[in-house]
Amino acid sequence: MSEELEREIASLQAQLIEATKRADEAAKRADEATKRAEEATKLAEQADNHETPAETKLKRSTFLQYLDHLQTILVPSLTAEDKPSLPSSGPVADVCGNVHLRVLRRWGDFSYLHDRQFDDLVKALGEEQLFPSRGAVEALKSDLMLDWRIDEESIEDFIRAYAERPARRIVNRFDARRQPRRGTLARFRDHDADGPSQPSPDRIGDPAANWWGIRAAPDGPQTPVLVGEFKAAHRIPAKSFRAVLGTDHSFAETLFADYARCETMTVAKVLCQAYHCMIIGDLAYGYVASGDSMVFLAVPRDDPGTLFFHLLDEASRVPSPRRSHAAGLATLALLALEAEAAPAQ
Repeated sequence: MSEELEREIASLQAQLIEATKRADEAAKRADEATKRAEEATKLAEQADNHETPAETKLKRSTFLQYLDHLQTILVPSLTAEDKPSLPSSGPVADVCGNVHLRVLRRWGDFSYLHDRQFDDLVKALGEEQLFPSRGAVEALKSDLMLDWRIDEESIEDFIRAYAERPARRIVNRFDARRQPRRGTLARFRDHDADGPSQPSPDRIGDPAANWWGIRAAPDGPQTPVLVGEFKAAHRIPAKSFRAVLGTDHSFAETLFADYARCETMTVAKVLCQAYHCMIIGDLAYGYVASGDSMVFLAVPRDDPGTLFFHLLDEASRVPSPRRSHAAGLATLALLALEAEAAPAQ
């Protein structure tokens, strides 16, 4: 090979090496440019999605967020005067002429039914923002001005705000997502003065009850499915329910035998009043609430002389969405909407 040819080959090889080097550097610069572009896009997206604290408060809540807002913002604001002698709207319960129950038993499987239903609610409602915002709950707290609640009329606003309305929202959102639909839950009270009058369903036989849960079918009749009784928290606080219903004795034998005890007598009268409304209205489900406590009730269709009860075993101020009064009442309402056979075992 001639010397001139060797020099030409060497020159070409050097040019190839240099071209390859420049190509590698160009590719590296292109990769860096792409990376910078991706980072810029990411920063732009983060800037677009950035929310101020005020914007976060106004954003609608998911199912679990809503329950958490109720538990951490609204519920702790209840302060009940610890003096049962303070005036209230008449006696704690008038049971004269009422239908009286024969047997009172624990509703042993309510916790299981509730856990199963709560899991279904979480699965169905998921991360959709279907419920009022944190700001809306804070505004509700301010509107209620819950610094002292001493009678049934005033405690009613609180119970409706932290349990009844949230439960109704949950039930109706859930029903809209299942097939076949069971019907929505509409609030109904004969003596409600803050809304338009509604025709009374035929099965409502006692207008003295505080709250009636109505199955509202789009193209069918309105049917009562649930009854609620409100009692002032200072007249029958959570500690009274726990003292009487939280014991292990046989209720059928001892609750009414112990009627002489003032605390026991008060609880017994309240349960009898709720039971009377359930029987007169031909309803399988009901509840009693006093603001800081809630008792869920069920009457088996095949044993109407027996009343099953479930006392929420955690204080209402414990911020647990699963154990909240709103979640428990939603389960009770869903059971009532589907009630055809005996509800309790």
